Amino acid sequence: MVDISKNLSMISTYLWMGEAWHGKAANECRKLSVRGYGRWHEAEGCYDAKTRMCLEKLFRDKLGVAPVIDMAEVDKAVKYTMSSLADFKNHHKIWLDREKAFIELLNATIKIVGDVDMEIYKELCCLVNEVQNEAMRARFVYDRMELAGWNGHDIGVCSMILHKYFECEYSGGKIDFNLG
Repeated sequence: MVDISKNLSMISTYLWMGEAWHGKAANECRKLSVRGYGRWHEAEGCYDAKTRMCLEKLFRDKLGVAPVIDMAEVDKAVKYTMSSLADFKNHHKIWLDREKAFIELLNATIKIVGDVDMEIYKELCCLVNEVQNEAMRARFVYDRMELAGWNGHDIGVCSMILHKYFECEYSGGKIDFNLG
């Protein structure tokens, strides 16, 4: 049997980092008065936390693997700050880079875990689908902001739309908003 414990530990670390980074980014967005983005980050962080707990139980119960979390990476996520429009803009690039790396890790793990455990394989397939959706939406929002030149009014309108979506329409599960 292939030893996939390192990959599983890295997946758990990414989810811990995601929970921490999204939680911190949510409050940093609120600090910059873009509360809708804060709601989006909050939802993504909750998803990462719930998914991590589910997967870690499966890793232990089905494979006897207790993931080793790189807490230095989680600590970096907790220390993340934004204090300007430039930081806000850059946070989208950081977000996209994180998701791209996570997708690559998940795809590499999916290729080998199917030979080990089908339930974990299916869960990781669902996770990579969600992460790809998240990356797509973050890219759409970045491109939308680029189109308007990162105009403060436009950012505010998009934030308002996001806030309304997460306040009134989103009830968990797949995130599916349109800033058109």
